[in-house]
Amino acid sequence: MSTTSSSGADPQTRKRQLRKKLSALLASLPPARFQDAGRAAIPLLESELCGPVALFASRVAEIDTSPLDDHLFQHGIERWYPAIVGDHLEFRLAQGRMRDWPTDRWGIPIPPDGPTMNLSEAGVILVPGLAFDRSGGRLGYGRGFYDRALGDTHTQRIGLALAEQLVPEVPTEAHDRRIPFLAIPGLGLLTCQQ
Repeated sequence: MSTTSSSGADPQTRKRQLRKKLSALLASLPPARFQDAGRAAIPLLESELCGPVALFASRVAEIDTSPLDDHLFQHGIERWYPAIVGDHLEFRLAQGRMRDWPTDRWGIPIPPDGPTMNLSEAGVILVPGLAFDRSGGRLGYGRGFYDRALGDTHTQRIGLALAEQLVPEVPTEAHDRRIPFLAIPGLGLLTCQQ
């Protein structure tokens, strides 16, 4: 089901506009902002990090997940990272530390080949995005990888973002998956009102 806003723009147009706005905003922030937020996210998530953790390797202008990767590695918690395979994500068991992996053309660390998991096996899934809202709306990067990967899984999902990425409303369509919780350094672990 697609909805049209009071401005008359369809959801896809509104998504493109919001992606452009958020991409420019995030690109204007200093790298230290992403690194500091990555470190500050650890205490917010500490009680949620049980069982295998499916998380993402950060891209440029995205909250830095390398401190979290180091924390999980030091505590012996299984980490699973996505790799793009065709038109879907394959979650692979992390071997070694993320900072030692090769990167793809976007500078995102790529997990080495290894065992894969179904997301329903994770204790928690940390989800990236460009924008989030308090009703669980999430705006990704436009290719639908996470919407397809999350599918109908009932595993705990937490969006991980900076405060600048929390917006009043994310335009959504029927295929968009909602995120029930947001971990935002400076604001806390937020429960979304769905």
